[in-house]
Amino acid sequence: METDDSSMEKYFALLKQQKLQLKEAQAYKGQTPPASIKRSRSALQQEFYLAALGARMRSLSHEHVVRSCFIGAAYPPCTLPLSSLVPIHLRDLTLETQHRGRVLILRAFCEPNVIVAIQNAVEDERGDVDRLAIYNLPPTAEANAVLPQGAIVAIKEPYYKRTADGGLFVRVDHPTDFVLLKPGNSIIPRALAPRTKKLKQSAIGLKEEGNAKFKRGDFQVAVEIYSDALEACGLDAGDDELRQDLRRNRAAANLRLGRFELAIKDALASMISTEDASEAVKRINIKALYRAGKAAYEMQDFAQAKRCFGQALELDGAHKESRDEFFRTVKRISEQENGGYDFSMMAKSATAQHYQLDHASFMRRVKVGPAEGRGRGLFATEVLKPGDIVFVEKAFYVAHPDQGDISVLLNVNTDRVSLGTHSLRLQGIVEKITWNPTLANKYTDLFDGGKFGNDKEFKVVDGRVAVDTFRVQSIAELNGFGCPRVKSGDKEQRETEKTDLDQSTGIWLQASYSNHSCLPNATRAFIGDMMVVRAARDIPAGGEIFMGYGALEKPFAERQKRLKNSYGFECDCDLCRAEAKVQKATMDKRARLCKEIDSFLSANEVTNRNQFTFSAAKKARAKKLLGEIRETYPKAHFERLPRPDCLHINFWVARTSGGNPQQALGKFLDVLRDSGYFVSIQGTNVTIDRKAAIGYSAAIHAAMYASQCLMAVGNHGAASALEALGREIFTAQTGADEGFELEFML
Repeated sequence: METDDSSMEKYFALLKQQKLQLKEAQAYKGQTPPASIKRSRSALQQEFYLAALGARMRSLSHEHVVRSCFIGAAYPPCTLPLSSLVPIHLRDLTLETQHRGRVLILRAFCEPNVIVAIQNAVEDERGDVDRLAIYNLPPTAEANAVLPQGAIVAIKEPYYKRTADGGLFVRVDHPTDFVLLKPGNSIIPRALAPRTKKLKQSAIGLKEEGNAKFKRGDFQVAVEIYSDALEACGLDAGDDELRQDLRRNRAAANLRLGRFELAIKDALASMISTEDASEAVKRINIKALYRAGKAAYEMQDFAQAKRCFGQALELDGAHKESRDEFFRTVKRISEQENGGYDFSMMAKSATAQHYQLDHASFMRRVKVGPAEGRGRGLFATEVLKPGDIVFVEKAFYVAHPDQGDISVLLNVNTDRVSLGTHSLRLQGIVEKITWNPTLANKYTDLFDGGKFGNDKEFKVVDGRVAVDTFRVQSIAELNGFGCPRVKSGDKEQRETEKTDLDQSTGIWLQASYSNHSCLPNATRAFIGDMMVVRAARDIPAGGEIFMGYGALEKPFAERQKRLKNSYGFECDCDLCRAEAKVQKATMDKRARLCKEIDSFLSANEVTNRNQFTFSAAKKARAKKLLGEIRETYPKAHFERLPRPDCLHINFWVARTSGGNPQQALGKFLDVLRDSGYFVSIQGTNVTIDRKAAIGYSAAIHAAMYASQCLMAVGNHGAASALEALGREIFTAQTGADEGFELEFML
């Protein structure tokens, strides 16, 4: 949740300070730094020794750290292969400059540390020294695996800059601009090459070493060793079997690392000609097809997964693992094509430990298309009724607070402060799309703010997608969703998620195309990493799907300012057009009354036990507040629109008033009216106008209280209709009606 809340003032002040420092630094652009600000080898050794000592102390204290991460001026990633770049040395670097077409070869000579970036002291072949910082690596990356002492690295098109502490460093914002070089690489200068040479191992020996690393869970190293073994195989036909074994093994390691496209490529390349029909060959091919199918499944490419598992079963119909995966894939395809979910079971399956659910996305009822004046939007492909599923989507990526240190992202390019899991989200997305070009191109099709050119496709360079992290973050800021850890409506979870630091954030690709309205016609809820979107009212075929980008708690002017600053537009829905017609003095009065109402409700919380025990004076005070705030919604503008700021005080009045069922019914129907549900009851016939409805929690309870009132007067038909409305809103808010009966003791 990107925020501009007043509680964030200190971070906005820090952003302002960083922008000032950046402006000052830019004055040195293209200059060679003076020797006086360069640090000596001994100074760097002491700095990194103390940093390592501090890190050990923090790990022993288990202290919670909130880190500030500054996203500086954007520059593009290198899109040239390493072999085409011309070497450059530390002494030739100029400040605030990306050295296009050049490569810096360095050796780390200290123990690395992690603050926001992984850092180490480095030297080049001429003996010059400086600091190197690698940003935007996944939270699981270990400093001693990325930039250990003695590592030799290549920095593609290095960016050199001044730091806030008055020093210098080579800053790498795009992880694909950083290459950990293997010993013996011809690009390594003689002065940096290790003095002792490692004895050349056979391909078989390397395979065994890779297998040992795989068994220990060191999949990254296993991939590297299998790759070395493939290089050691030579071109002899006699090595074909070994080469295929290595590809299958590397596919298994890449599958564990989330590098699904590489896993599919290796697995299918390891297949042996089916002309040899021996049982041994069948087993080998089944293993390859199984791994390719698993990787395709993880990419949500269920058609390819089904083909792979199906081909494996053609070789051996009794192969249990392939059969299980085949039928699991068939279920996903059914969900994908027909939306055949058991939402109650889905809700029961989501827990704090199990939040990545095994389901497919259902998108048949929507499509992306041009939206007049709003770029692109999401449109219904068929008629949708209130409560109908619009779409169900599995997350592209979700970041949770327990996945790493929480950070405050300060983005000078977008003037945003993002608190919580946004840094983890950025790092996770960068890692995911670095190794999966198909997924990378789906992600970059989303709106990025228009600052990164029209080329939507990333380039694959040296086996990796050249990821522009600045673009990735801009897309995440404009398209990200805040979400619960487990599911919407989870009471225990709401108690633990009280601040921005406790919130999860994620990306749902298809949902990101939906445009905003303060009166959305679709409501989203979350069950694990699945977003469930239901129609809030009738939507015609071809009608645009709108969802809200934020709640309506803030005053109208603040809402419009946030939308303008964050997304570049102001809302022009019916509610906002009505709000724009209200005089400033009336708006100021409403803002004052909202504070009084919040204070009153906080001091006079209503429960089932105390709802009829409040004094006459308090009830009179509540009615007065309700009457006064209603006056700030002129009937001429709001006759058929919701009155959001009346809702909660009106619900308090309705619950505490008592009286006969008929009188109480009118009060609860009035609460529904404040939510935008205009309910008309004629005998047992109930008509509900939802054209401007907003599904608040209070509306659920108001519908259920109204149902009880109708039951009390013997109008069972109308009571059922109001209960159905309560269930409809509850289901839209939580994603499933699981728990509805328990909540309302039905």
